[in-house]
Amino acid sequence: MSGQFSCSETIKKSDVLNKLLKISDVAIPEDIREEKGKRWSPWRCAFVLLGTVILSNYFIDSFIIKVVLLSFAGLALSNFISRWNFRFALKSGGILIIVVMAVLGLKLQIATLGFNIAFFGFLCIWLFGHFIFMLLLAKILNVNMAWVPIASMANVGGIATAPAVTAAYNLKWMPHAIVLAILSMATGTFWGMLTIWLFRSIGV
Repeated sequence: MSGQFSCSETIKKSDVLNKLLKISDVAIPEDIREEKGKRWSPWRCAFVLLGTVILSNYFIDSFIIKVVLLSFAGLALSNFISRWNFRFALKSGGILIIVVMAVLGLKLQIATLGFNIAFFGFLCIWLFGHFIFMLLLAKILNVNMAWVPIASMANVGGIATAPAVTAAYNLKWMPHAIVLAILSMATGTFWGMLTIWLFRSIGV
C-alpha cells in the first residue's frame, strides 16, 4: 500500500520531470481499439478457462511450469479468439487475485519472520537502481515519465495496482495501464525465475 501511495505521488510530478529532462512525449497515447460485435458468454469463457486449468493440472506436475504456461495460454486465448469476452476475463481475474492474496495472507506466520539487515540493504539498492534505470531509459526513449511509476506498479502488483496509480494521473490512460499490467503478469514469473537463476549462478 505504501508503494502504491509513493508511486501515486510520483506520477503527479511527472510533468515536472518531463520538463526537467526535456522529454517531449507528453501527449495522451492513441486510443485502444474498442472491440465490437457479440462476445462469448461468460459461461462459455469460464468453461474454456476451467478446462485449460484442469488439463494443465493433469499433464503438468511442476507448479512453476503451470504458472508460466497458463499465463501464455491466457494471452493466446485473448489474442486468437476474436469473440473472447475480455470484460468477464478481467473481472474474474481480479477477483481471483484478491482470493490468492487473501489465502497467502492467512497462511503468513509473522512469528517466523526474521530481519536481515544486509538483505534489507540489498533490496534498497536494488529498488533505487530500478528507479534510476527506468528514469534513464525513459529519457533515452523520450517516453513520458508517467510511465515509470505505472510500469513499476504493473510489475509489482499487476492489474490490482497499475490502474489505481494511473487514475491519479489521467483516467484516459487506464486501458493502456491494464494492458501493460496483463503483460507484466504474464511474463513476470519467467523473469523472476531468470533472476533467481542468475543469482544462483553468481553465488549470491
